[in-house]
Amino acid sequence: MIQVGSTYITRTDLSAYKNNLTQSDTPLPDDSTLLKEMATKELMLQLADDEGVAASLQDGVKRARQLRKTLESQPRQVQEQHLRMLDTMGISEDQYWEDYSPPEYRDMLSIERLVNKLTTEMKTNQPDTITSKEQLKADLLTIGFG
Repeated sequence: MIQVGSTYITRTDLSAYKNNLTQSDTPLPDDSTLLKEMATKELMLQLADDEGVAASLQDGVKRARQLRKTLESQPRQVQEQHLRMLDTMGISEDQYWEDYSPPEYRDMLSIERLVNKLTTEMKTNQPDTITSKEQLKADLLTIGFG
């Protein structure tokens, strides 16, 4: 359907994405909107890789283990809601934590790292406010009012 860098997003990818989204109660956007979301995510993942901040699958596995432990300490109601979601998805709890979630968490970590890197670079490259005010005052004094 579309190409993002060297990656192609196919109808099968779109169908899988839509299927994943149907697990929530919110209405699905149209295919064009979904394709833009998918393309944006893929572009961010490619940029994270280019910038050297992409997470590994092992990072995703580590995050999945952390979140599984966190879920186990949540109230029973929260755990039951998670199990209902897995039932709707048609996968077991082990399949979710070992197969499904690590790549998802890898992607989220990669995007998070990219955003953090870009935010840090923006802050670093912007002139300091105090310096800018001092420069503005110096410029105004140089110009004069005559």
